[in-house]
Amino acid sequence: MTAASFSSLAFTKPPSVQWLLPNLEKMNILDASEDAMQMHASLFMGPSVVDLEVSLLSATVEDAGQFLKELAQRCPGIKRFALRYERAVTLVEEALVTCIKGLEELEEITLPWAFMTKDVMKALEGCREIRKINMWSDTHSEVDNRNFEAKKGAFAKLEKMALFVPMNTALMLLNTDRWADMLKEVEVTTQIETDMSVVPKFFKAIGTSRHNITSLRFDLYDGTSGPFTMSKMRPLLDCEQIQRFFFRHRLPFTSDVEDLQEILESWPNLVELSLCADPKIWDNVESGLPLTSLGLFALHCPDIEEIGLYFANSAPGVHAESHRLEKIKTLHVGSSGCADALSTAMYLVEMCGHGMEIDYGVHKISPYTKSAETHSEWDEAKKYFARLGGMAERTKYRAVGSRRSKPVSYGGLKVL
Repeated sequence: MTAASFSSLAFTKPPSVQWLLPNLEKMNILDASEDAMQMHASLFMGPSVVDLEVSLLSATVEDAGQFLKELAQRCPGIKRFALRYERAVTLVEEALVTCIKGLEELEEITLPWAFMTKDVMKALEGCREIRKINMWSDTHSEVDNRNFEAKKGAFAKLEKMALFVPMNTALMLLNTDRWADMLKEVEVTTQIETDMSVVPKFFKAIGTSRHNITSLRFDLYDGTSGPFTMSKMRPLLDCEQIQRFFFRHRLPFTSDVEDLQEILESWPNLVELSLCADPKIWDNVESGLPLTSLGLFALHCPDIEEIGLYFANSAPGVHAESHRLEKIKTLHVGSSGCADALSTAMYLVEMCGHGMEIDYGVHKISPYTKSAETHSEWDEAKKYFARLGGMAERTKYRAVGSRRSKPVSYGGLKVL
């Protein structure tokens, strides 16, 4: 909506109506920098708003400060608040602290990471319901808040942290005792080239002090320091409570079946595991696990629902697996090859059942943009998979209906 639209609404609003859309819960103010836009945004900012995202990119210091000071008075019930402001924190710090202190029901906040000053952190201590903190990188100088110590009992419900910052900044923010006993879920996304030498340091920091972690997600920009190896990942295996682990990078994860088995034995509660499913192939680097390694998941991680791996371009053949992936929902094969569509489909139906989704394709340089590239081999495998799965289900239904107790086999496809 334009400033003129807001002005028209303000002119036509009956005097008895305090807020337009009094049941509005979610609001996104893309630019509150224009005087009219900022003034008339208050038409919607009532106590029903619980989810607010606001951009003050080009607002003057005075306007931004005034907006933040009045925010908590207008919307005291906000549970999720995101602020985008790319000027120095010192210009609006006092107003931001006032705002946060007034949001007593706040559960999730998103701020530039440099805004996490000691005074802002102290204000967040008073938000007893805070469960998630999101920080994104900005262009301003770093603020050193590492000496901040939370008072006892603060952040009692904090479990999640998402960092959209370079890896060295993420390491600095998390390599303290401040969050050691709190965080269960950590997400790191980078938008600049990743220094992969920082990754093992980051993993070691988490592995040695944060054993309560249940979910780790890394979406890293391209790097040039070589493949991602098991030795870099091994410190994380001490986090025995891990249920979800996602690591996307265009560098391949060079591992073998023994490495995968070590991971799965260390994390028996896995629900999701994704390791560089669409890598950039490096010269002289062998990469890719056999498709039959899915059997390890069935053996060690019976609750697995989502798997993302780069598989070797070889036919799996037909295997009589003693365990099946009973709960699998999605298999991400990324840029893996598919040497034989029919045998691949037959193995997957036997191993996973027909209700699973097969996802494939290459993520380009931006970690947020997935290309439209597809692989004709996987297209064929999906078609076979659907047909064979349907045939297996119909045969199973008929077998149950006629009380047949013996499994039916179609060229190695075992139907129980």
